[in-house]
Amino acid sequence: MVAKKTDISSIGPSFLLMTAGVLFIYCLTGMTAARLNSVKCAVLFGVFVSFIAFYTVSRIKSIKAGLAAILTGVPVGFVSAFALERNFDAVQRMTIECFGIMMTLLLFGGLITLILSGISLAASKKFKTEDAVFLVLSAGFVLRTIMVLFTPLNFYQHDVSGFGAGFQGFHDDYIMYIYENGALPDGDVRDLGQLYHPPLHYILSAVFFKINQVIFPGRSGVIDSLKTLPFIWSCGFVLFSLKILRFFNLKGTPLVISLAFVCFHPQMVFLAIQVNNDALALMLFAASVYLGLKWFEKPELTTILFAALAIGCAMMTKLSMGFVAFPVGFLFLVKFIGSLKKAPGKECIPPGEMIKQFVLFGVLAVPLGLWYPLRNYIEHGTPFTYVFTIDSTSGQDIWMYSAWQRLFAPSAESIRMPFLTMKSSEPGVDYNMFLAMLKTSVFDERRFESQYLLTAGRVLLILAFVMVLICTACAVYITVRLIRQKRMTAGFISLLILCAVLIACFVNFCFGYPVVCTESFRYIVPVLPAAGVFLGLTAQELWKKLSVKIVLIAAVTAFSCAVFMFYGVYEEFRPCWELLIRH
Repeated sequence: MVAKKTDISSIGPSFLLMTAGVLFIYCLTGMTAARLNSVKCAVLFGVFVSFIAFYTVSRIKSIKAGLAAILTGVPVGFVSAFALERNFDAVQRMTIECFGIMMTLLLFGGLITLILSGISLAASKKFKTEDAVFLVLSAGFVLRTIMVLFTPLNFYQHDVSGFGAGFQGFHDDYIMYIYENGALPDGDVRDLGQLYHPPLHYILSAVFFKINQVIFPGRSGVIDSLKTLPFIWSCGFVLFSLKILRFFNLKGTPLVISLAFVCFHPQMVFLAIQVNNDALALMLFAASVYLGLKWFEKPELTTILFAALAIGCAMMTKLSMGFVAFPVGFLFLVKFIGSLKKAPGKECIPPGEMIKQFVLFGVLAVPLGLWYPLRNYIEHGTPFTYVFTIDSTSGQDIWMYSAWQRLFAPSAESIRMPFLTMKSSEPGVDYNMFLAMLKTSVFDERRFESQYLLTAGRVLLILAFVMVLICTACAVYITVRLIRQKRMTAGFISLLILCAVLIACFVNFCFGYPVVCTESFRYIVPVLPAAGVFLGLTAQELWKKLSVKIVLIAAVTAFSCAVFMFYGVYEEFRPCWELLIRH
């Protein structure tokens, strides 16, 4: 069940390619559609077409022919520019219609390009699993690009004040403090709001913001550029999720549908937009899980040091990422016990050597992960487990509801409304943590008023619920099957531990801090790659059953299409565009 070959270096080219794509978009647009015009939009689309043409022709014929195919993007760009010019006015004034035209070209033009690529590869009889993986990753990149460009920075954010509204202790204040002062905040973090978080993400964001001012002085104060780094980190999370899926030897269509479920999940869109510390923390969390699995497969010193670096940096980004110690620690323990019983070899090293690796792991991971909370504890007595709490003035209190209601009995009003209701004074407030978790998994904390989005939202929420049921059923089925067939592995158990720990901590967190915003799915996003593994392994085990094949493909396809239809339509962006036009 476990792949024989896994290599951390193999993620490098894909990550660098996606990073290059993000940086190109950043240089061209500043990460906001407000800086787009007909020419820039056409260039963006033309470059994407050239890249896909190069890949497709290279796979069908040769790299030399692929290089020639790059020229395909030139006429496409010219035609796109001409078509856009015909629909824009003479002064390129941004209107809602202009934004709609550009978004349609980039999103649906991009998807049609990918579909044509898939058809061409299939017709040439050279279509392989790797091609399907490439197309899925590319489609996810297109969706995230659209959302990042056409969504203002104050949409889909958490604990962000709006940049320039005065210091209020939010995530953006943390970034701007480091940017302006070149130092970490001074004082008791309990009085500084979100500044209790470890600083890695905020340092990187402040440095990038400074670089942005130097390279593009004309964009001074353009805060949308801060979406660049989360965009890159979200790509990294998807790629490490793919590595985890492959570690469990998923192949063919089961691999593709598992990847599609993770890649097209709305959380990947939210991560690319949000300027808080979630995206970097989650990418490093996924990297830590993968490296733990890779080390268990082959306990090399370099791998455990990379794992220590990933875990330490994850905790230096968000202290709660320390939960990764449970699955990774389990793998360490099992491997150590095994080393006491087995003769040394490629998959097992002497206990003494393993202890040395553990010591070096601790020497690297512990200081990286704990220096900031230790600093705050020494200087101000701040507890290591301190969490910023929301007071009663937020109007989100739900402490008055019973444990039964919060776990199992949502109100009829909250079921009818697909979007999150946060105010406890409003009818249908989402006090039930699992329903709120489901809603925030696909809509975050946004509410939409148009009839189209209400209807589309209900459809997407139902499909998300169906996917939860399917993934849960797959987890139970594959676990029981592996136990009965005596094929259970430590790697698979580590994923079960990961899910159990995250869900248990989520429930405890919701009860410990009884406000609606604590019920967000963003606190358990790392379960997505694990759910993908359960889904893929079940599909692989039962792939000969036509009914199972149809159900799984149909469910993932319907969910993915619903995500594109909700987040790729004119109505969803109207309030964003109105805000962009006003500013």
